[in-house]
Amino acid sequence: MTDFGRLSHQQWTERQQGLEDKRRLVEGMRSGRIPVYAEPELPSTRTTPNMPIPRDDNDGKQDDFEPCTFFFYGSLMDPQVLMAVAKLDNQPDLQDVWVEGFEMKMWGGMYPVLLPTKTTDNNSGASHRIKGKAWRATTMDQCLRLHRYETSAYEAADCRLYHSGGGEPTKGLVFVWARDPASDQLAEGAFDLEHWQKTYKPSRFPV
Repeated sequence: MTDFGRLSHQQWTERQQGLEDKRRLVEGMRSGRIPVYAEPELPSTRTTPNMPIPRDDNDGKQDDFEPCTFFFYGSLMDPQVLMAVAKLDNQPDLQDVWVEGFEMKMWGGMYPVLLPTKTTDNNSGASHRIKGKAWRATTMDQCLRLHRYETSAYEAADCRLYHSGGGEPTKGLVFVWARDPASDQLAEGAFDLEHWQKTYKPSRFPV
């Protein structure tokens, strides 16, 4: 875990502001005050080549959308958080999976980010195995809500999902760090879901 006691005053302020911004965003998305398509960057400029792109028919309905599976490694591993962000009616079906070829760092002391590993050693995957949850999005609205929740600091990237039950890996999407990988905003550390649920979830995702 990140040592919060070593954060500078500026880092601490940015971290607290980030928490408040995300709380307001989630409240707005849940209440409908913030429409999922309101952000100018979506889907035209912030939709990456890896994100599904919506097409509108004459009735304004989205067609040609193919369901896609996302890999979560932060707060979205919590079913209640995912339900609030994606505006789901039922408990999501989350699968235990892991990805390889990435390393985790912490942004602002509490947000985990993934960075592609530079090594090409075939035996290096296990040392960079990131465990998390997989979930299948079935509508474009769900994809855009996830993208908005992650903010422009992240972008979608292809990944291969390795399932705990075995079998061949499957294709997935994961939100990775979209800014300078050498940024001083990033620090060594790992995300602790249980700590996040006890410390931050109650005030931002009340049951």
